[in-house]
Amino acid sequence: MLASAAANPSAYVLAPLTNRRSHARRPLPESAAYLSSHRILIARLGDLSVSGAFLHTQFPDPVGTHATLELEVDGARACLEVEVVRVSFDGGVDGARCGMGVSFLAVPVAFRRALLQRASTTNSRG
Repeated sequence: MLASAAANPSAYVLAPLTNRRSHARRPLPESAAYLSSHRILIARLGDLSVSGAFLHTQFPDPVGTHATLELEVDGARACLEVEVVRVSFDGGVDGARCGMGVSFLAVPVAFRRALLQRASTTNSRG
């Protein structure tokens, strides 16, 4: 189990290892701080769900990389432990689709509520 989740397991929801796309992803044009053993990156989010996110970058980390992602959603901030699960080099003309998909390994309960609220608000708008 992850160190932060092990310290206070009731404050986290651990992500299931199966069905990585069990939650709908919604566009969220915000930035996030990404830290791995390879680099520190301030990336633009492409989309976000309760279980993961897509980060735009020309130089994604390899699949399987573990990292920390700090982001804010509707005033709630979290520092999440993530794993790179998908890499995209399909940049199109301007490289806008290059990046990496990350899966959240453990999500603080309070931040999960903010993510769920964001998803339901986005769903009700269309």
